Amino acid sequence: MFRPKYPDIKRPEYGICGIHVRILASVIVIPYIAFALLGIVAAVVMQSYLYIFSCVFGLVVFLNVLAADKFEKPYWYLICLVYSVLATVSGIFLVATFIYRLSDEENPLYAVVAVLYVCATIYCICLFNVVRRARNYMNKEVLTGNVKRNYDRDRNQAIENVLYI
Repeated sequence: MFRPKYPDIKRPEYGICGIHVRILASVIVIPYIAFALLGIVAAVVMQSYLYIFSCVFGLVVFLNVLAADKFEKPYWYLICLVYSVLATVSGIFLVATFIYRLSDEENPLYAVVAVLYVCATIYCICLFNVVRRARNYMNKEVLTGNVKRNYDRDRNQAIENVLYI
């Protein structure tokens, strides 16, 4: 989302469906940020202060992904990785709970909620994969200086080509 001074290295391991992992990591957290902001508003209206805390915590976690991309700090991705693992594990337990209640009480609402939790858990697994790959890219290419060296090499070659024409 935030573009650095040097262009990203384009390799197959740094892309998902043709989109670079840094861009995809920034884009995939936007729905999370939007839902966290809506959750804060809903918690204020309902005066549920514990829910406000969890929404603010989620907002900070997902804003860290944007900040990690902007300031090129790969360790800021770790907060989101830990959060997504915990959310995935809790999502699996919640799905199991709603399936158990569905078999017990036969209320169709439990099936709807279980399907929603399955979708949220799959989205969380995708978030983990994308953020992990963005962190690996940043550790291997950005912090080692490969991005800047490639940019300088390409720029110098372009200048040499212009001078020789």
